[in-house]
Formats: sequence, structure tokens, C-alpha cells
Amino acid sequence: MKKNKVLHLAATSLLLGSMAVAVAGCSCNTNVAQYGWAPPVFDDSYLYVASSEGSILTLNKVNGTLTYDPLKVKGNSGASGLLGCGYGAGTVIFYGSPYINDGLLYASGYDGNVYTFDVAKQLSNKKQLDEDKSMSVISGIVGDGKNIYVGCSDGSIYALDNTTLETVWSYETGDKIWSTPVLNNGTVYVTSFDHSLYALSAEDGSLKWSFATDGPVIASPVLEEDTIYVASFDRSVYAVNAGNGEMKWKLSTELASPRNWFWATPVICGNYLVAPNNDGCIYSIDKTTGKMENVIDLEKAISSSPVVINNKVYVIDNTGNLYSIDPSNGFNFTRIKELETTVNSDLVADGDLIYVHSQKDETIYCVNALNGVLQWSHEV
Repeated sequence: MKKNKVLHLAATSLLLGSMAVAVAGCSCNTNVAQYGWAPPVFDDSYLYVASSEGSILTLNKVNGTLTYDPLKVKGNSGASGLLGCGYGAGTVIFYGSPYINDGLLYASGYDGNVYTFDVAKQLSNKKQLDEDKSMSVISGIVGDGKNIYVGCSDGSIYALDNTTLETVWSYETGDKIWSTPVLNNGTVYVTSFDHSLYALSAEDGSLKWSFATDGPVIASPVLEEDTIYVASFDRSVYAVNAGNGEMKWKLSTELASPRNWFWATPVICGNYLVAPNNDGCIYSIDKTTGKMENVIDLEKAISSSPVVINNKVYVIDNTGNLYSIDPSNGFNFTRIKELETTVNSDLVADGDLIYVHSQKDETIYCVNALNGVLQWSHEV
């Protein structure tokens, strides 16, 4: 195993509590801005952005220009979500990845609502998940054309009718759900703060199996063929049989510091599971054996999930440094762009382009992965 280190970057000294505040962008001080981290989604022509100010934007993918006037979404007030913080009346902050299907955009709001919008970005429908209106929705949304599936901070995952948003079924776990579910062949996989991974029937929500880790799980599960991978706050990565929930292997990371959590969702690139960590390291693991093959230390916390383009992994740290990693070339890594901004949102890939949603300056950046050139940016 090799360990690479970026010597010119300053080391961070993040503790568990302060990291949670920094990553969440949330303060119970109402004078401090809260920043959502919803990654954009796209179709053939447009990029859709759910902003921290409660607006839905439609951008031209070619040049980043605004196609429609932003739609300001008005929601509930008083929900307690990240770190128990509330938010201003009528303000909707978006954290989870939206979902687009058949001309409709679905977005999960911090106010506890799931919203749908038509292609002209007019509000079509909304659904309050928590009847007490006291919990938030951090989870992203997935769908199968019939239902959509989303987790809630009340500890339940909901299946909602694709058209009416009526609840088809719900399943209650033991704690909050912040991760985005994974849907495959009639099974919904979701992780929970209660330390567990669940496999549920997409048809009726019945439990197929569950698997317990030793810590809360915020990262979404990663599925490939018959294996599902889970990165946990217990500083470990697990490979689990997707059919029966039996563990194939477990790898615990070497640096057992208070900030060494897996927040970001890993990606698969070739033979490797590549898992960024809040300790600033990127762990590359043999996906079959669970053997650690490489560690790259960027010395900056990483809470954004990477993307894979042309057999390279692209990852961004919390200060906006964008890197490419080539597992086929000795895990050679190169910084291709310095955006000099706070980034907690997952990266999104579209061909050779990478979309970055920054939090501090609330800007969408479009970067060419091949040469690091900024194609355009749009300040939200």
C-alpha cells in the first residue's frame, strides 16, 4: 500500500462537533446563513439547481444562462433538522439530490416537504412527510417511474406515488435518515443514523434484511452487481451481500481521529472502491477483497461524493480544490482546479463536464474534467 501526501496544503484541525456545524452550514443563531448542499440534476438540455434561498433555477447546460425566472418556493417554518436548528418562516433550504422524471422535478425540502415542479418550474404539488411538521428532509430522492423514495429525519423512509405524492408505504428505522436511497430490481437500500443498512421491498416496504455497522451512516450505499458497500461513521467500510445482507468484508481505516468519518458516498472505479473521508484522506480499496491499496492525504476535509469520468476519479475538498485520480497509473493524482470556495455538495458528472455547487458563494461551476478549464459559472 502506498500513501501519498500533499505537502503544500495546510493541515486541518477539525473536531467532531465543529465539523458537523461547518459541513451542515447551520447555526441556531438566526443571523448566520444556512447553506444547502443539494447537487444539481440535468436532462438533455438543462441543469436544475435547488438553491439555499429556496429557489429552483433552470440553467442552460451549454453556457450556464438562466432559462426561466427562478421559482421561489415557500414552505413551512419551525422544523428542527440539522443539529436541531430551525429556519426562518417561509424559507426552504434544499440538501438532498433532486430527481427528474417525465418532465417533473422532485425536490426534498428542509421544511419537511417533498415538492414537484413541471418543466416550466411552476409548483405542481407538495407533500408534508412528517405530520407534526417538526422534522426535516435531508435525503435525496430516487424513483422507478411509479413511486419516488425518500428518507426523513423522523427516521422513516417513504414511498410516494409518482403523480399524487400520496404515501404508498413507509418504513421506520431507529433514527434519522439523511442518505439518498438506492433502488435496484425491486429493492430499496437505505442507511440510517441507527447504524444500519436496510433492504426493503419497493412494492410494499417490507423488510428483506438489515445489516448493522458500529456507527451512524450518512453516506448512501453503493451497489454493484451482488455487492452493496457502506461507509460508516465508525471509520469503517463494509461490503455486504446485496441478496441476503451477509458481510463479505470490513475494512477499518488506520487514522482513528475524532474527525475520521466517512460522510461522502464512495464511488467504484475499475477494481477499486474509492472512499473520501473527513480526515482529508481518499481511501482506495480492492472492492473484492477489502484490502487497502492506496491512501492519498489531501489534508483538507472531504464531504462531497466524487464522480468517475473516463476511468478517473474526480474529488473536491471542502475548500474547492478539485483533483483527478488515476487508479490505473499508480493512483497518480493532480489538482486540476482551485475554486477557492466552500464545497459540501456532491459532484455531478455529465460526459466530460463536472458541475460543482458551492455553498459559501452559492455558485454553480462547470469544469471540463479533461483540462480543468472553467467552462462557465452562474452565481445563484
